[in-house]
Amino acid sequence: MIIIVESGSTKADWILLDGQGHEIKRWSIMGFNPYFHSSATVEHVLGNHPEIPTYAPGVEQVYFYGAGCSSDHHNKVIAEWLIQRLSSCPHSCGPRPQSRGLCHL
Repeated sequence: MIIIVESGSTKADWILLDGQGHEIKRWSIMGFNPYFHSSATVEHVLGNHPEIPTYAPGVEQVYFYGAGCSSDHHNKVIAEWLIQRLSSCPHSCGPRPQSRGLCHL
């Protein structure tokens, strides 16, 4: 499965797709901006969200496009939680030339 997240500082829209790109689920939660939110805040909000743990084991790719994700340091604030919780993702998170925002896991 694939998760795509578009996050501003106050709201994030998440969409879960199957391997063929068909929508499975869509939801909105608090947005994250590493200039204003710590890794602990990200972990608390995402760790307590009912949808994410349900689907996490099947996630193979994550595309996170977020406000404030403008450097390796700021990307890491968001990426640490994604890497830990979406454990079936075989990739490490980091900036890639073809991605905008945080990462493509």
